[in-house]
Amino acid sequence: MKKHRWIAALAVMIMTFAAFGCKSEIQYVDKTYCSAVTFASEATADGVKVTMATTTEGAVIYYTTDGTLPTEKSTKYSKAIEFTKDATVKAIAIKEGIENSPVSIATVSIKEKTIIADENAGETLKIALTAAVPQENGYTGNKSNTKVTVTANITTASKVKKVVWKKDGSLIAKTLLADENAADATKTEDNAVWTFDITAQDESANGGYTLAAIDEAGREEAEQITIDNFDFTPPGKVKVTSAVYSSELSSIIINWTEPVDADYHHVDITFTTNDGTGDSEPSQAITVNKGTLNKTFSGIDGEKAYYTYTFVTYDELGNKGAEYKHKVSVNTTVSNIPEGFVEVTGGTVTGKSNTNNYPGVFISGRTVTLSDFYMSQYEVTQDEYSSVMTGQKVTVSGTEYTLNANPSYCTEGNSSYVVNFGTEQGKRPVEGVTWYDAVYYCNAKSEKERLTAAYDITVTSVSSNGNITAATVKLVDGAEGYRLPTEAEWEYAARGGDPSAADWNYTFSGADTAAETSYSSSSNTGLDAVGWYCYNNDTGTTGLSDVTGNASGSGTHQVGQKAANALGIYDMSGNVWEWCYDWYNSSVSTGEETDPLGSSSGSYRVLRGGSWYNNARHASVCNRYDFTPSYRYGNLGFRLVRSAQ
Repeated sequence: MKKHRWIAALAVMIMTFAAFGCKSEIQYVDKTYCSAVTFASEATADGVKVTMATTTEGAVIYYTTDGTLPTEKSTKYSKAIEFTKDATVKAIAIKEGIENSPVSIATVSIKEKTIIADENAGETLKIALTAAVPQENGYTGNKSNTKVTVTANITTASKVKKVVWKKDGSLIAKTLLADENAADATKTEDNAVWTFDITAQDESANGGYTLAAIDEAGREEAEQITIDNFDFTPPGKVKVTSAVYSSELSSIIINWTEPVDADYHHVDITFTTNDGTGDSEPSQAITVNKGTLNKTFSGIDGEKAYYTYTFVTYDELGNKGAEYKHKVSVNTTVSNIPEGFVEVTGGTVTGKSNTNNYPGVFISGRTVTLSDFYMSQYEVTQDEYSSVMTGQKVTVSGTEYTLNANPSYCTEGNSSYVVNFGTEQGKRPVEGVTWYDAVYYCNAKSEKERLTAAYDITVTSVSSNGNITAATVKLVDGAEGYRLPTEAEWEYAARGGDPSAADWNYTFSGADTAAETSYSSSSNTGLDAVGWYCYNNDTGTTGLSDVTGNASGSGTHQVGQKAANALGIYDMSGNVWEWCYDWYNSSVSTGEETDPLGSSSGSYRVLRGGSWYNNARHASVCNRYDFTPSYRYGNLGFRLVRSAQ
């Protein structure tokens, strides 16, 4: 005879009282069942004689023959029973102090003169869990970004009474069944099959899910399944390798490379036109499936300045990748330069030694090639900053912050600074911005103008006054939006953008200062024409002493009041320091580089150009400086660039 022993978990609350108070503690102990009832048969002249037994000493057997489940109120078994017609017998063993046995089931066959036991009867409740994802739009994989359906196949000798589930739920069935936060599973037409759906917004929905079931005989079980089917990872971007406009055919042919993602599915392409005054509304999207790497666009209007094509990739699940934009010039007589910017034609600079001056980034042993870019003529003003940043909010660790739209110290309401002669408050450069504030502004302005943001930014800390003090920032390759200049771009533009021109070697941006004038000088009359600094900030003319300690010598000046450099860019020497994108490294790398981004990591970000608060040597085109990106002062500002795609 087969012996069965079933173990489950029973929660017992034990209250322990001590002299210093009481302590409540939950302990889990084994749950012991009576062994299942077994059947034996003996043929008689008129039918079948059936005997029942359990190996649990002292247990009493109760049985039914009418199809109902046996209880202690059912017929008590005491001796062999003779059956003269077919019947179904359900039996249970009961003993005080331990759990009832599972229900045993057997069928009496008069024809066969025997009793046939149900193999599943008398066994514990068993659960088998499987997971499936929607198979839609031809998708045949095992990933999902919408829902996962979990199916529970439950084997038991009795009818299933209740099934619940919960993420990271208890593996103790009784505990999970009593958990008020557990959700009910859905019964199918078959009482043995139950299901539940997991819906998700992100991959945090992956993990362990526990299901617990109990049948009408009181048998219970819990089982867990690990879900790793949710995938919200977007595909990479396509990258345009060539774009050719044909005026004869009125067409543009674009070729690109695909992302390497195995589940990449297709790219949607839209375009806008620009007549020199603004972009049109986007076109309807054109879908190009995986494997096709080019597209011909016909009917191109040759009177337009340019067409901007936006590529958005999708994977098999419909996850959307980041936008990639590519601009194709059509009518070159129409200016593509953003308003308030100048075009800086790129080139290759072979560095050289500097005997009496700071070397900057174009040092001996280094060759730098820069692509074309646009740079703002002026430093970002207080009015411009406020117009973009007003109403900007970020959420950090569940707390929403309103960002500071007026961070400047140099304002009419601050008695420590003055509004210098000829100055309009809103046209002074914005300052009091952290490096993180500056890159956030770049993205906010880009989004306002429907441009692809230049940075992926996740804000992680905001100060009490609404300035961003920490964030993860990644430059987006190929983005057309506003950004900070790299240090190489900044110095290239400050020197006038032409290494063969005389002003490339000027001490200050746009100021023809004698070469023998040392960059280490505190004061320099050569700076008066192009910049504000601590020896001329009150009158504009260099005096004998630092005037920033005087009431009339403290604060910024309205942008563009001094002379521009050869490119038509103002205030690149003096007024406010300008944040650059790069991490600062005291050693400039050598070798050949194209569009260098500086060090990959660091503690400080690059500042260039000097300020109203500093002396002349800081305002030189080759002076390199650095600062903690989370700090803000009344002489730290920035200007913008955009890539000339």
